[in-house]
Amino acid sequence: MDNKRGQNVRKLKQPIRINAGLIVFAFIFVYIFVYVIIYFTKEHVAIYEVVEKSISENNSFSAIAIREEEVVNTSEAGYITFYKNNGAKVAV
Repeated sequence: MDNKRGQNVRKLKQPIRINAGLIVFAFIFVYIFVYVIIYFTKEHVAIYEVVEKSISENNSFSAIAIREEEVVNTSEAGYITFYKNNGAKVAV
């Protein structure tokens, strides 16, 4: 009789339990999956660092620069402000 009793036992299917942790994990998984697909399908940008230096090391040249200048006097006193690019050298 015990054998017949064991044959009638059926396991019920348990429903999937959805909780907040499962939803957050699924969202993160989908986000990473989409990001990886986008990474491998887009064109990659190469980064180069440009350093300022002389093109020729030992060449010396002589030249004259001709320009028109005009001296302007003001009625008020003030300071002269000079601007330069970051990392650029200035003359004495």
